[in-house]
Amino acid sequence: MTIENIIFDLGRVIVDIDSDITIREFKKICKAPIEKLFHNNIVYNFDIGNISEDEFIAQFKQLLEISEDHSVRYAWDAMIKGVPSETILLLQKLKKQFPIYALSNTNSLHIKAINTILARDYSVPDLKHLFHKVYYSYEVGLSKPDKRIFEYVMSDSQLIPNNTLFIDDNEDNIRVAERLQFQTLHLLEQHQLISELQLRGIV
Repeated sequence: MTIENIIFDLGRVIVDIDSDITIREFKKICKAPIEKLFHNNIVYNFDIGNISEDEFIAQFKQLLEISEDHSVRYAWDAMIKGVPSETILLLQKLKKQFPIYALSNTNSLHIKAINTILARDYSVPDLKHLFHKVYYSYEVGLSKPDKRIFEYVMSDSQLIPNNTLFIDDNEDNIRVAERLQFQTLHLLEQHQLISELQLRGIV
């Protein structure tokens, strides 16, 4: 089957992230047990836009007993390591050949952090400049692997799944995409993105 469109996840596909760094940073500043971080819905609600940045920070401060807003912001953004230069070049090349999209479970703080890095390192002011369109969970109000976010993207950009390649590092997301008849690439290692696309004759 031919590929006419490509949808990219962001974290561990386009953006280099390491959530362990954020956990380490929170351990430095929180008075409550760090395990509380994994047994609540604060991140989920932030990622689907149910709570604002201020509400997210306030709830994290209360949950982990942290005193300062900027400490939460710093620790939360610490996982965002950057975007490899070869990935920037890849997207710029692919954008001339295909309609390319981003579909990510993310939040406004992380998108701001990524855009700051892109502007600093590559003079790219916004992720939106690298894609034809971006779909962020906090803006759509849905998150993967909920099939409704895939259906929203299909409808909004008028995509036909069987000629669209969906790339993600998360197996649950890949399975849902496959059930919806997308072509898929389950990316196990971020550094293999270009070679995997070469195997498919895309680059």
